[in-house]
Amino acid sequence: MLDYGWFTDKKNKHYNAYNLSEYLNRETCTYCNRAYTSTVVIKANGQCITRPTLDHWYPKSEFPLLAVSFQNLIPSCHSCNSSIKGTVQLNLTDHIHPYVDSTQNEDFQFGYFYSTVLNKYRIFVKDTPQKSSKSRDTLKAMFIDEIYNTHHAELSEILTIEKNYSKSYIKKMHLLLGQKISKEEVYRLLFGVYYENKEFYKRPLSKFKYDILKQLGMLSEMEEGI
Repeated sequence: MLDYGWFTDKKNKHYNAYNLSEYLNRETCTYCNRAYTSTVVIKANGQCITRPTLDHWYPKSEFPLLAVSFQNLIPSCHSCNSSIKGTVQLNLTDHIHPYVDSTQNEDFQFGYFYSTVLNKYRIFVKDTPQKSSKSRDTLKAMFIDEIYNTHHAELSEILTIEKNYSKSYIKKMHLLLGQKISKEEVYRLLFGVYYENKEFYKRPLSKFKYDILKQLGMLSEMEEGI
């Protein structure tokens, strides 16, 4: 196996994993969008503080020549890299590759329902017309359905807002703020996440909250324009 240590060594000032992570600039986990994965390097002295783990999409134990291939290194959180994916072997035919497949967010949606049997809500990943077998197999391999079912607190917060305010909540808040900021900025202030698909990666749970709010009909003002 090729030596991977030089790349992960913080003291290697020529080029290391921190340089790559800074360039990729992934603020949240590429796989789950649940955890921040910011890279922090002190510019004054070059001290490396923290960065995302870099998952080997093709395991380096099986594909040693790809150990430091940039196309094989995916910025991710520790849970997805070590606990969930581990050495699971994915392939380009059956699974989504973050650098190859660009329509990941459109291929699935998060939803919820109340289970009278369990006496609690169930969060799940649901099919969309665009959902492909690649999306289905990737979501299953990364246990996205199961891990998102732990986010009942976030779901409860959204349901509380929907229960106590009208579905024109965003529009009213925009008017209250005197239209000094855009409706996308109002959305970000209210829910702590981004509205635009292309910006979901910037804050954890952006995709999840967007889908739940859409299911509740609370995004109609956003979609129609304020």
